[in-house]
Amino acid sequence: LYTGKVTLTKTGEGEEKLANAKFVLYRTEKVEIDNGKESVKKYALVSKDTTKTNNEYVVTGWTNNEETAKAEDNLIVTDTNGQAVVRGLDSTYADYKFKEVVAPNGYSINSDDSVVSWKASQEASAATGTASMTDTKLSAQVVWVHISSQSLVLFL
Repeated sequence: LYTGKVTLTKTGEGEEKLANAKFVLYRTEKVEIDNGKESVKKYALVSKDTTKTNNEYVVTGWTNNEETAKAEDNLIVTDTNGQAVVRGLDSTYADYKFKEVVAPNGYSINSDDSVVSWKASQEASAATGTASMTDTKLSAQVVWVHISSQSLVLFL
């Protein structure tokens, strides 16, 4: 049983908190192969804990399949405070990362994964950590469309 807990905070460029960003959580493990060791990504399988009021998810298992991890019912989603909490982590793994798969409306996906930082000098069974990520607001594009004698302006 692992009880390490991480709080992810998602913000925009102006430090505004962003709701509805969707993430998968993964860690990298070294596995034995014929000629030595190879790094593989293990993706968290999560379930939202509806008994908690802090937008908390619990890790229920791990998969090597990224598509399984990206299933809508497995995504970790930020709340109106721009936060999501994930518990059930083993803090002896130093390289948990959040990968954004859906950005909030009007923002671009951040392609840089957010690395979990564990607080120093904690018991592995009750460790807490933090991660953060900032998205860039999309700019509106103006497109002029000319149809016969009329013009139409579209904002995308």
